[in-house]
Amino acid sequence: PYDWRLSLYHTDHMRRLHLLVERHHPIVIAHSMGGLVVQEYFRLHPQNMIYKFYAVGTPFKGVGGNLLKGFIKGYNMENPYLSLDVSKAIIRNSYSSYWLL
Repeated sequence: PYDWRLSLYHTDHMRRLHLLVERHHPIVIAHSMGGLVVQEYFRLHPQNMIYKFYAVGTPFKGVGGNLLKGFIKGYNMENPYLSLDVSKAIIRNSYSSYWLL
């Protein structure tokens, strides 16, 4: 599984994904950021051996909206236990947030 707090360039993830693909030539079904991870894998390994790839809800063109709002003033989905300041810090410190813009 992909840890959304890490960069898409996280080398350990890409190494493990490449080993999996080399051994099994899988059908990959990816959701959201997972689709961006696979897109990055294709860029790094143009000779890829993924049999088929299905992306579900993957923001290939970014998401904007609430994420951008989160960068500016925080966005906590109206969760009373998460302050706007804390949510803003989480968004600004998560590599995946930058990939989704």
